[in-house]
Amino acid sequence: MKNKILILVGCLSALVFIQTTVMEQFKIAGIKPDLFLVVVIVVTLLRGFYNGALFCIILGMTHDIISARFIGVHTLLCLLISLLVGLIHRRVYKENLFVLLVLTFSSTVIYEILYYFLVFVIQIDGDFKYALLNIILPESIYNAISSILVFAVSKFIVNRLEKEDRVHTRI
Repeated sequence: MKNKILILVGCLSALVFIQTTVMEQFKIAGIKPDLFLVVVIVVTLLRGFYNGALFCIILGMTHDIISARFIGVHTLLCLLISLLVGLIHRRVYKENLFVLLVLTFSSTVIYEILYYFLVFVIQIDGDFKYALLNIILPESIYNAISSILVFAVSKFIVNRLEKEDRVHTRI
C-alpha cells in the first residue's frame, strides 16, 4: 500500500511537471492539451468514479492553483466530468480506441463550454463563437489525440499496481 501511494504521488508530480513545463513546447495555435482533464477521464474510465473523483480533487485543485484565476472551478468541472464518465464506465468496452477518443472529445467539449459560461458569467466578457471554434474544438481534438498516450501509460501503471496488489495479497 505504501509503495502504491508513493507511485501515485510520483506519477501525479510528473504529470504536474509535464503539464506546466513540457506541454508549453507542444502548443499548436496557442492551444495545448489539458493533461489533467485527460488523466481524470482515463482514470475514471479505467477505475470508476471514486478513483476518478480522487484524481479530480487533486488535479482540479492543482489546476486551480496553477491558473490562479477562479479557485474551485476546475475542481468542480472535473468532478462533473468524472461523474458523467463514471456513469457509463461499466457500459463501454474500455479497450476500444474509438470509445476513448469520442469520450475524451465530448467530455472536453462539455468541460470547456461549462468553463466558458462560468467565466463569462463572472467576467461578463467574451465571444462564444470565437471560443468554440478557436479554443474549445481544437483543444478537444488535441485532448482526444493525447488521450491515446495517456491511456497507454495509465493502463500500464494500473496493471503494475494491480499486479503488486495480487503479489502482496498472496503473502
